[in-house]
Amino acid sequence: MPYRLTLLLVAAAALLLMPTAAAADDDAYQEMLQLSRAAADAVDDGNFELGAVKFRQAFDAHPDPVLLNNEMIAWYRADDCHNALVPARTFLDLYGQNEEDIDESDRRNVRTVTIECHLQLAERALDDDDLILANYHLDMVSPKDHDDDEQQRYTALRDDLSAHPDFDAAPSDDTPSAAASPGDGSSSQHFAWGQIAGGVALAGIGLSMHTVALSRQSQLQSLAEEDASLFEERRSDWSDYQNTARWMVPTLYVLSAAAIGSGTYFLLRDESGPGLSSISPAIGPDHTGLTLTGQF
Repeated sequence: MPYRLTLLLVAAAALLLMPTAAAADDDAYQEMLQLSRAAADAVDDGNFELGAVKFRQAFDAHPDPVLLNNEMIAWYRADDCHNALVPARTFLDLYGQNEEDIDESDRRNVRTVTIECHLQLAERALDDDDLILANYHLDMVSPKDHDDDEQQRYTALRDDLSAHPDFDAAPSDDTPSAAASPGDGSSSQHFAWGQIAGGVALAGIGLSMHTVALSRQSQLQSLAEEDASLFEERRSDWSDYQNTARWMVPTLYVLSAAAIGSGTYFLLRDESGPGLSSISPAIGPDHTGLTLTGQF
């Protein structure tokens, strides 16, 4: 992949925007141009993080898919894959189905950075023995979209993950069905392991969000002492994610603990005795908890 990545880095330096016809709001359009020029200057000076923030501000002033592409590449060049994936996802959400107005090179850049970043983050998670996070990042990329080099890396990472002594593979298709009678011991154990696996998955998502939120909080603390202007920009850009993480992370941890605890209960209970037959998360606008059903 070195050749394609070289093209990506060159693309990040080509940050000139073509004028668009009949801008709906000339003031917003001019603000976007000013911010994009400031972003280009920051990238040219090697200040990729500042460039990425400026590109996001330019996009907020006057949305254009090329601004998301440039923000993504700036974060990527800053070796910050967590933040690079945010504009990549936004690009796909807003413009992924628009085949006519999107430049094909921008679409290729988003695809390349998305796959490359998920593979990089999976490698780092494996190095840290964080198997849940590694599996999450590998699940986020589809092997059918890989080129030969990416396919080799993906396969090697999958093999390393599967060979890890602490990694539990998903149940095979011949596992007894959970639809069997409640008194069936194999069905009860299958259900219990399903609860535990679900709890572990929720914990992995919570851990991923928690890690990003803590990293951003640490960066904000440093910027507060070093660069007040950039601190205000970064805090504004990250406020929605940080606010969401404040309630979402503990919620995921609570649901994870409940699911793992209930799964453990099913494994340990007397198979022939009465008890809970199902437990599931219940999340509403004014409550978060669990729904329990069973026979008594």
